[in-house]
Amino acid sequence: ALGASIKYSVGHFVALARNDRSALGSDPLLIDVHFPTLVTGGGNDGKVSGSGFGIDVGGAWQGGPFTAGLSIRDLFHTFSWNEDRLEYIPAEGLFDGISSSTDFDTRPASEAPDFLLQALRGYDLDPHLAVGFGYSVSTVTTLSADFKHQFGSGIQFGPRTRFGVGGEFRVRPVLPLRTGVTAVTGGFQWAGGAGVSVGLFNAAVAVM
Repeated sequence: ALGASIKYSVGHFVALARNDRSALGSDPLLIDVHFPTLVTGGGNDGKVSGSGFGIDVGGAWQGGPFTAGLSIRDLFHTFSWNEDRLEYIPAEGLFDGISSSTDFDTRPASEAPDFLLQALRGYDLDPHLAVGFGYSVSTVTTLSADFKHQFGSGIQFGPRTRFGVGGEFRVRPVLPLRTGVTAVTGGFQWAGGAGVSVGLFNAAVAVM
């Protein structure tokens, strides 16, 4: 089986900041902070600050005891942030033990430094790959494995990479027990659960 979907995504709020030459000193005393920031303008709260179309594709295969599936989310997209609805805040502060100055006045996004504008334009929806496999060992035992990875450095949804294995064992045909472990970027996850399946009725509970 093959499938595809066309979708329209919107972003309501974004805030992006970068450290730029901030410095601290003790002899002589110096606090020099530069954190230029791009943020959705106050007059646009709740409105659409970014939008675009995207395409997701996927496929599934089944043969004997084996099943497999693959999907790519945002294989192609046009999502981008509307810079006309954003504001630039220099977020600068200087204190040398004698005098001090700050600048948090809002300005048009077009006045932001180029490196911050480039970071904003790259903060979009990158492709997300998901692959899964299943194998029915017997009528009561099924094993599975899945791998997910998000490419690029754009908007991130959960861990960037994850690989997991799991299994289901049916104590009785109507009572499946499930468990699995997953390695994710920065750590591990464990999950376990149980379900009830009677005719057209199916319910499950799990903890991770």
